[in-house]
Amino acid sequence: FICVSNFIRETAMARGFPPEKLRVHYIGVDRRKFAPSNAPREPIVLFVGRLIEVKGCEYALRAMQRIGAVVPDARLIIIGEGPLRAQLEQLARELRIRSEFLGAQPNEAVRTWMRRARVVCTPSKAQPNGTAEGLPIGLLEAQACGTPVVAFRTGGIPEAIDDGVSGRIVPSGDIGQLAAAVICYLSDDALWQSSSLAGPKWIAGRFDLHAQSAVLEKVYDDLCAAQ
Repeated sequence: FICVSNFIRETAMARGFPPEKLRVHYIGVDRRKFAPSNAPREPIVLFVGRLIEVKGCEYALRAMQRIGAVVPDARLIIIGEGPLRAQLEQLARELRIRSEFLGAQPNEAVRTWMRRARVVCTPSKAQPNGTAEGLPIGLLEAQACGTPVVAFRTGGIPEAIDDGVSGRIVPSGDIGQLAAAVICYLSDDALWQSSSLAGPKWIAGRFDLHAQSAVLEKVYDDLCAAQ
């Protein structure tokens, strides 16, 4: 069984999967497509994900109310579709925040927004039924583009971010700390530059698509040879 993170492996073991048959293999990112650009960054906070409970878009909206009070020109761009869209749009109106719901977008558009944004916010939160993030590919893609990320500590997210280096991980559900971390990336140029440079290096060392594909091929080769 291939597990996309140690979190998934631990979850599988807790449900009775045999440990000796569980192999952790991280997803890879195509760094030829997801790479930094020289385009100027804007005070954009980007959320990318389905509009469902586990993705936590509500937390991004509520954090944006605090962010806007400190960085008035900041705006939240939301890419994704889902059953909670109407509810979330209503919340955005009630909070009177600067936000825009773009719905589902093609990969090229997502890459463009990742290169325009100053920070990506991923406040995913584990649900009572056990649903949680395995390893969010969007966080990896953002870091490959040189965009710092801020996320809740949940599921496999701690394995996707070099905390304090390529991004920040804050306690799950803590809107205050979520907003504070985003504000730091919007207002501190030196911090932003440091994390922006660190992100692509972090991805190259652990999540390169071609390197990870070669490792996965070897797993299958070894299994075939053992038959």
